[in-house]
Amino acid sequence: MDSINFDIAIGPLVGDAHPITATFGPLGSALEQRPVEPEREPLASLLQWARQGGPASITAVESLGEALYEVLFGGRLGEFLRSAQQDARRSGKSLRLRLSSQDPAIVALPWEFLYDRQANHLLAASPRSTLVRYSSDYRAFGPPADLAARLPLRLLMVAPAAADLDVQAEIERLREAVGAVNRGQALIQLQVLGGSGQAITLEHLLDRLQEDAQGCDILHFS
Repeated sequence: MDSINFDIAIGPLVGDAHPITATFGPLGSALEQRPVEPEREPLASLLQWARQGGPASITAVESLGEALYEVLFGGRLGEFLRSAQQDARRSGKSLRLRLSSQDPAIVALPWEFLYDRQANHLLAASPRSTLVRYSSDYRAFGPPADLAARLPLRLLMVAPAAADLDVQAEIERLREAVGAVNRGQALIQLQVLGGSGQAITLEHLLDRLQEDAQGCDILHFS
């Protein structure tokens, strides 16, 4: 499905609020001054739960996503987003939310949790929308560096067990894609972390990535 960009730019703090500009080609743009205050409740406690890896809870995930959604879309920008969603739906396209900010504290917030309770819509988990971090200014990072890697490239697939995901089908599709690239050559070596019935924790993933012999050049998360 083709996507249409919906850009969200969070500017530097002015007084006690950040200027937030939303841009969607067919509708133009909208600007609103909104406070982004991770240290205030209820967002502070929810972020602490996320950082500390609290017990899995759909309620907590939705509450965190709702608090983050309120930060960005609790005012006029929410109406602008709904208009963009309707426009994209009418055209048979999905919406790609591209979020950018030069403030590291804002960039570090887990915006992937954004949850629209009114529509019961987790933005990052819907085929109608995607959420990406975006920057058009890379000066702070310096020039791109050349990265050296030996063949075969190590591709680590993370395949968590999930009720709504056919894990084995995902694995087979990636194996077929890798096979089409290799064509008898040792260009990419596929390794799988997880699979049907196997739980994966953040600790499992970090341990695997930090092992010199079992690290990876490419990480693919299903």
